[in-house]
Amino acid sequence: MKAKKPYERIVDNRMKDFGSWDSEKREIKVNKRKGGVLDTIVHEETHRRHPRMNEKVVQRKTTATIKAMTPKTKTAHYSRYR
Repeated sequence: MKAKKPYERIVDNRMKDFGSWDSEKREIKVNKRKGGVLDTIVHEETHRRHPRMNEKVVQRKTTATIKAMTPKTKTAHYSRYR
């Protein structure tokens, strides 16, 4: 079985949305100029890990995840998107 390529994490400050997730292209994009960067990163990563989860549940899970994060974990998430 062929291994799946890892997700590419991209900063695209020209996109209209805060972020996007594409399972076919295996990429997550974040617009840092829109603000709410950590929220967007965690939100899109949650979509990646739980592709069938509805939007309302993703939003609640994102909020809970960020509240539970340590400063070190937050820094690690930010560092993936340069």
